[in-house]
Amino acid sequence: MNITLEHWFSMGHTLHEYDGKCAHLHGHNYRLLVTVGSDELDDQGMVMDFSDLKSAIRYVVDDRYDHTFAVYYKDPRAEVLKKIEPHLLLTEGNPTVEYLAKEIKNGFLGYFASGARRIERIQLWETNNAYAEI
Repeated sequence: MNITLEHWFSMGHTLHEYDGKCAHLHGHNYRLLVTVGSDELDDQGMVMDFSDLKSAIRYVVDDRYDHTFAVYYKDPRAEVLKKIEPHLLLTEGNPTVEYLAKEIKNGFLGYFASGARRIERIQLWETNNAYAEI
């Protein structure tokens, strides 16, 4: 059985060594769908209380990504941006929607390390018609 919660956050980014508009500094209002599964329901008949999932999302996503600016640490602009942007997020890879979806899922793995619940799917929408799913 699965449950899914939708969450929105805002973040800027730039793509390193990319030939296109996304090489420029820009931002998105990301739509995140987090699906949690369990083979068993808890004593309340739930996979998970939605308020607990909302708290997990705030912990994993909002504290790290919301209203930040992501830049690949190898991007030469990172040094300049560090000086002027207090909410700079230096990433280990190019901050594509695919990379971000993977990192968000990895953040939840620690949160759900024990117990019967697991992250089944992360769907991260960068625009109204483009998303990555893991």
